[in-house]
Amino acid sequence: MLERRDSRSLQGADWNYMAKPVIKWWTDRGFYVNWPDPFHLHGTSYYSKLGLRREFFLQVSSSGDQVVFELVMNAQITEEGGIGGAAIAVLSLPVAAIGGAVSYDRYENEVRYLIHSFWGFLEHLHNRSQGSGKPVEEPTPPPTQGSGETVSCSGCGGGLEPGWVACPACGKGLK
Repeated sequence: MLERRDSRSLQGADWNYMAKPVIKWWTDRGFYVNWPDPFHLHGTSYYSKLGLRREFFLQVSSSGDQVVFELVMNAQITEEGGIGGAAIAVLSLPVAAIGGAVSYDRYENEVRYLIHSFWGFLEHLHNRSQGSGKPVEEPTPPPTQGSGETVSCSGCGGGLEPGWVACPACGKGLK
């Protein structure tokens, strides 16, 4: 199982204002979001082809004029994915071992990118809330540019360079 923890604090943040856009952000990235109480969010997503289950836990607390956001991300192969992986390993152990290492690396990078994107969105949301008091929209996707070999994101239409695994504007993974 892969687990990453990180936290941030924002001075003068208003969680009541930020909660719904934060839930939408996670939902737009394929997570089913549960809001068990006003200061906790839990989300899950499941890739059935790979047997991969991803979860996040977000806890929000106040300390003086600071709002603290504590995020935990988990990624794990379920029993179904493990059984499929074991069957492949029996047939071709060296290839399965290399494939497993590449897959784990890929998931770790995606989790890191998702966490980084979330913090960027949260800071953007906070900065926008400080000035306008209006509902916050997600950032505009990056323009299509570069070597001419860019691909458009299926989530937001932004330009993506070759080799990218996820969109920097909306976080949607590439297939």
